Amino acid sequence: MNALEAKELVVVKIEARHGRVFRSGRARYFLLRHKGELHAVPDACAHRGGPLSKGSVDECKGTVTCPMHQLKTSLKLLMPKALPAVRVGTEVRVVCESETVD
Repeated sequence: MNALEAKELVVVKIEARHGRVFRSGRARYFLLRHKGELHAVPDACAHRGGPLSKGSVDECKGTVTCPMHQLKTSLKLLMPKALPAVRVGTEVRVVCESETVD
């Protein structure tokens, strides 16, 4: 049995708005608007785990700035770690381990 088979996955419905925070297992994620689409990406800066959901997004440069130490994280690094998500009306449905909306 591989690691994916051992976990119970669920589809959760989350309000479709930029910055919405939720958990999948022990990890925090947030909905990030990029090029008109919402993506469920990790909510932790690589430097010190700061909340990227509270940072600023620069669409032109393709970065998110951590509010704690101003470290810029490339969206190219965040997108491969994004959870599968699809927008349905005013909700985003995300496939994750479990869900807690903050």
